[in-house]
Amino acid sequence: MAEDKQGGGASDVIAQGASAAQTVRSAVKTGKAIAGAAKGAAAGGPYGAIAMGLWQNKKLVGKIILAAVFIMMLPILFILMLPALIFGGLRSTESPEIPIMNDNAAIYANIEEVGDKVHEVLAGAHDDVLSTIQRKIDALYDDDEHEIIDNFELDAAVDTNILISQYCAHKDDYEEIDTDDLISIIKKHKGELFSYAETVESREVKTEDETITVHKHTYTVSFVGADYFADEVFKLDEEQAELARDYAENLVIFLDERDNETVSGNGTHLNISDLLKDDVSLYPGDDFYPVITNWRSHVSSEFGNRSDPFTKQTKFHTGIDIGVPKGTPIYAAADGTVLYTKKVTTGYGYHVVINHGGKITTLYAHCSKLLVAGGDTVKKGDTIAEVGSTGRSTGPHLHFEVLVDGVLKNPREYLP
Repeated sequence: MAEDKQGGGASDVIAQGASAAQTVRSAVKTGKAIAGAAKGAAAGGPYGAIAMGLWQNKKLVGKIILAAVFIMMLPILFILMLPALIFGGLRSTESPEIPIMNDNAAIYANIEEVGDKVHEVLAGAHDDVLSTIQRKIDALYDDDEHEIIDNFELDAAVDTNILISQYCAHKDDYEEIDTDDLISIIKKHKGELFSYAETVESREVKTEDETITVHKHTYTVSFVGADYFADEVFKLDEEQAELARDYAENLVIFLDERDNETVSGNGTHLNISDLLKDDVSLYPGDDFYPVITNWRSHVSSEFGNRSDPFTKQTKFHTGIDIGVPKGTPIYAAADGTVLYTKKVTTGYGYHVVINHGGKITTLYAHCSKLLVAGGDTVKKGDTIAEVGSTGRSTGPHLHFEVLVDGVLKNPREYLP
């Protein structure tokens, strides 16, 4: 009987979704924004009906997501299988009459905002435990030694997409979902996120006059780990945990095409072209500088068609990948001005874009650390970042791109 009732709920949702789908035949690919012409027609009842229907039957999401053909028919339904927080309450603040699910830029901004605020809380908690340790160090005897072992990396601590998904899965009412609420919940656990252990080793040291005992105090900092949020902060039960995983998978699919470095003309490239449309600066004319020392011997993926490391499908790779250890210095290819830098958890991860003049730009992606900021003037050979594996990455490497008047070029044709 339970299965029959569950199936009926899904049928109702499908029926509502099919009705809405008739109004959005011009919708673009699965999981993407609804075409402008369909916004007005779809801004009313169908959205609310599907949103409520899906929320009430949210345990069906994982099963419905498997029906790929069905999803292709109902792009709106697919979007509503995403964690509601990314829609900022499902309404655009600038155009309240249009659901924010039509506004990709706002959705990505919401995700980045959540990531920034979560990082701010974690950084504060991390600073608190270090301050506590420093007070302990300040109280040591003059002859005592100390060491702090702290392997915490803020960028790798928490996957924002998973955190968003877990938060949404634990809420019973989608109208209560709010970024400030999420941050408030995390802040309640701020004092539990980090701890430290102190060990003391003693040794005898002989001086000219005497033998003294020296104590070395070692303080090891520990982070609770990503699982703590599911288990202790949101206290997800088995069904909620499964829902969170479904949300997270759907969110990756949704973000994949916009942030995927194998997609030419994605949001990043369009943004670069838009920022440079009125630029009249000239390229200095010098040859490029090696962006990584001895880069030719470390190229792991070439420009052009390749098998995507995540999907295994053949896609166009928009640059070259240079596989080197994390922390390896990244150098500016030529003189220029930093067009912008970004820190995101998907796609290019931490990345830098430099305008070299003459409509020539270079992009440096998946960095672990950014050493420049938007508007900075750089000279070729300047260290601008360090290699990492942030964003959509399988391991430490530099993804390097060259664009000329918005057109992607093979970096091998430019690097010495």
